[in-house]
Amino acid sequence: MCTQDTCEVNMGKHKRIEVAQKSKEFLKGAKTVTFIEDKEEDTYEQFAMVPDERHHLLIRSRTDRKTANGSLYEEMDALPVAGRYTVQIPTDNRKGQQTSSSY
Repeated sequence: MCTQDTCEVNMGKHKRIEVAQKSKEFLKGAKTVTFIEDKEEDTYEQFAMVPDERHHLLIRSRTDRKTANGSLYEEMDALPVAGRYTVQIPTDNRKGQQTSSSY
């Protein structure tokens, strides 16, 4: 049995996996597909089930995670920067800003 919050979290995670799997079939002619998410929960199942030689996951991480070699942040800091993109992000007009830059 689960609480309402737990069920919603689990259903959301499984829904993202289901959508990714259906997208893989729909986009089967694509050379590569990258799924980009800004939803950090328990991502283990996604990384175990979605990626393969043509399908990749990119998920923002706001907290450090343990890995087989230490921690996620340590591993990422050790890698060379492959590139940077500057993105203009619309902001809340009530804050007196029109856009914010991020890279």
